[in-house]
Amino acid sequence: MDLSKDLSPHFRAWLDPLRKHFTAYRFCWVLVGLSFLIAWNRGIALLYAVVALTLAAMLLSHLLAWANVRALRVVRERVHVPAPGDAPVIRYRLSAPGRRHFLLIDEPRLATLGATLVPHVDRSATVERDLNQLHRGVYPLAGLRVSSAYPFGLLTRQRQIAQTAQEIVVYPRLHEVRLPPPRNRAYAAEAENVAHRRRGWDEFAGVREQRPGESLKHVHWRASARQDRLMVKEYETLDTPGMLIVLPQQKGFDQGRAPHSCFEYAVELAASLARAASRAGHPVCCLSFGKRTRDLRVAAHTVELSPMLEWFAHATHDGTTDLHEAIERALRTLGDPGWLVSFRHDGPVPGIVGHALARHLDFVFDAPSFRHAQAPDGEPRVIVSQQPNRYRVACYADLPALFT
Repeated sequence: MDLSKDLSPHFRAWLDPLRKHFTAYRFCWVLVGLSFLIAWNRGIALLYAVVALTLAAMLLSHLLAWANVRALRVVRERVHVPAPGDAPVIRYRLSAPGRRHFLLIDEPRLATLGATLVPHVDRSATVERDLNQLHRGVYPLAGLRVSSAYPFGLLTRQRQIAQTAQEIVVYPRLHEVRLPPPRNRAYAAEAENVAHRRRGWDEFAGVREQRPGESLKHVHWRASARQDRLMVKEYETLDTPGMLIVLPQQKGFDQGRAPHSCFEYAVELAASLARAASRAGHPVCCLSFGKRTRDLRVAAHTVELSPMLEWFAHATHDGTTDLHEAIERALRTLGDPGWLVSFRHDGPVPGIVGHALARHLDFVFDAPSFRHAQAPDGEPRVIVSQQPNRYRVACYADLPALFT
């Protein structure tokens, strides 16, 4: 257990260099030197025994630690890509000619997570580790390092072991969100008609049973007669999505520290809304204007979400395009969607004049709460929407509560 974290910053700044340079191995050398000088000067035979025992312990530490990592074979067998919200899992397979004790497996690319302890290997062993401290993103893996301080912990010997290059992809957390209804049915119908006139439906996808409240203009009468219930035509449109999500990638947007930062919360909300819209039968388009423009198309009723989640896992805040320009470019490219989703800090509302939108979901982030993040005592913060189309997001907020 590391107790230094409970010390004052001033004392810890003084203690850390001392811990780095004054190790147990160096302490043994100081003990040997002092004991030998005192024994030689005073003629105390017992101190010669202390010198001999200390040197023997140091020699054993050299030999046994070296033998413990010698001829050891370690294979990173599998990197399991988890479901959203689950921790990634790495599996190691170890083999050796004999027994090995107290090994540490370290991934240099994941140094902040610490090493994996393997207490015992009897010719072969398999070890799994949950990387529950990793937040959303992509982590490339190369070779690994195996070390041992067996048996006394005085000296550490280590080996670099080459591995096949792999990467860990951590999906964003998904929240159960409920899509808000359009402002009114007439406005939603007008937005749908505008989209139909301007772009047209790209492809006839099939028929399905009519849902309560749906218009009769897309009823497939022949199929309805055969099925003896109302069936409607379903279309896929790629030019005019049901939901358009503009992901903020300008560097100034991100405040705070991942995973509790503005950009991470925006990615989680965007992924959750994309899943909800697809489930509800709306095609989705996500656009990001970073160093290169990236787009994601999610068809209505998509079951396999891995491509979508991988797209969000690779998202980074490396762009320079501001929100107003990003929205204008997206609307010029794709036309007027049913929902437009944008993320911003406090400031002027993005101009969307002249666009027939059934709903603009405007997420406004409280930047100071992310810069000075402090976990709340007890329940997470519940955010109340002040306006029908605007949602205020603070650090450590209960995101699904936005839509209740």
